[in-house]
Amino acid sequence: MEILEAAERFGDEVAMVEVESNESLTFSGFRKKCFQFAAILSAHADPVSGGKPLKELGTVLVFLPNSINYPIVFCGAALLGHPVCGVNPDSTKEEL
Repeated sequence: MEILEAAERFGDEVAMVEVESNESLTFSGFRKKCFQFAAILSAHADPVSGGKPLKELGTVLVFLPNSINYPIVFCGAALLGHPVCGVNPDSTKEEL
């Protein structure tokens, strides 16, 4: 994945800053967290599907506000080959 290859090249340079919390993440930190999230995702079973490993399922539905964590979740799921569908956490049940 190109973004993770670039993250390896840029190392300890700041990749992103979350404005509200002033939390920052370096490229190497971003890369590490993407792989950590992918490992966590692949290690868990999905209770809705009767316990199938998540790695056997399709789209990952993400309820997250705009944050520094969103690209980590997106890339972590993509590392496992899962498409991501982002949903606004303020959506009503009618909108979903």
